[in-house]
Amino acid sequence: MQAVALLMLALCTNMIGVVFTGLEHNLHIAAVAATVYGITLFLDKGKMPVWLPAVIVLAPLLRYEGLALSFAALLVLALRGRWRTAAATFALIILLVGGFSVFLVSLGLPPIPSSILTKSAVVADGISGTGIGFFNSIIVNVIRMALVPSGALMLVIGVAAAVRCLRELPLKPWRWSSQALMALLMVCLIGSHAVAGRFGWLDRYEDYVMAGTALIGICLMRDTIRKVLLNRKQRLIYIGLTAVPLLLICAEYIISTWHVPLAANNNYEQQFQMHRFVNDFYRAPVAVNDLGLVSYHNPNFVLDLGGLASEKARSLILRHADAEAYRELVSANNVHLVIIYDEWFPHQIPTSWVKVASMDLSRKRVSSAESEVQFYATDDDTAGKLHPELLSFSRGLPPGVKLIIYSPAADRVH
Repeated sequence: MQAVALLMLALCTNMIGVVFTGLEHNLHIAAVAATVYGITLFLDKGKMPVWLPAVIVLAPLLRYEGLALSFAALLVLALRGRWRTAAATFALIILLVGGFSVFLVSLGLPPIPSSILTKSAVVADGISGTGIGFFNSIIVNVIRMALVPSGALMLVIGVAAAVRCLRELPLKPWRWSSQALMALLMVCLIGSHAVAGRFGWLDRYEDYVMAGTALIGICLMRDTIRKVLLNRKQRLIYIGLTAVPLLLICAEYIISTWHVPLAANNNYEQQFQMHRFVNDFYRAPVAVNDLGLVSYHNPNFVLDLGGLASEKARSLILRHADAEAYRELVSANNVHLVIIYDEWFPHQIPTSWVKVASMDLSRKRVSSAESEVQFYATDDDTAGKLHPELLSFSRGLPPGVKLIIYSPAADRVH
């Protein structure tokens, strides 16, 4: 029965699906779990695990979202008499995270990476000092979380945790019970994600907060859980009553796990094929709006137009730049091939660019941002050069992937 409950928890928090994204989220989730476990041991036994400060420092270095839980964990340590350790660990986090920001500024960049500023309006507005816009972004972010079933559930749990903390508000903070301090961890974890986090692509952004919320919840309710597990009849009833609504609320994550093979196939049929064409056939600088696989083991320059790795591109996106601005950016970097999604650049594709090809997925789109990707040459000479290369490339495409190659004399985009 415990194995069934564990499997259900893994599915409902997307612990299986997120593994296949191949990104840093898995390590961040592990850091969150270790932090919660370490604080639990500390509150239970009064002895801090020697590895806990290292994990608390590591979490925000993996992802900025780790800052809230790490700071909350340090507050718990300080309130329970470990203020020297808490202060030293806090200083180290500020030194490392702040040092990275200073490094970015020294390069003429914002203090937060462009990849985060592109994806988080809250952080971008906070950095730009837009005032009212910043608070509006927070409100919008919380509303968006509330509109997601799992997000709404976490908000309810967060409010319940806040009420648990308020029950001990009359006491001095250092006299709070272990239950109240664990609830404080949960409030900080959920609250920070509500303010500045996001839900999205392959359901990977919120997994850390879902896992942390589940672990803290188990800790807070462990006495009740133990009693239920000891009684076989109660165990079946409680698991049944919990499983049905939880599976319904988290159905999206179960579906996401089911779609893992299709998501991988999308990446193979689109991003990997783009990488294969650029590396094995074109072998020259290229501009893209999907940076990952195209730049992987690519010795040639890759210009990012999506704003994740280019502050110039991010600024163009923010001000809804016209086609001429994109033409100048690409030309300034001596790039003659552009591989982009047309949908991402409405009325922003220069008329001087020549559409030479488009490539479409063979199956349902799951992980790719768009089903079809377009290839543009910035001039007629490059268009002529690309034509035979695209023909050779097309012979090695996976079955079902449709590559439409336009004649070098095809009409320009208008």
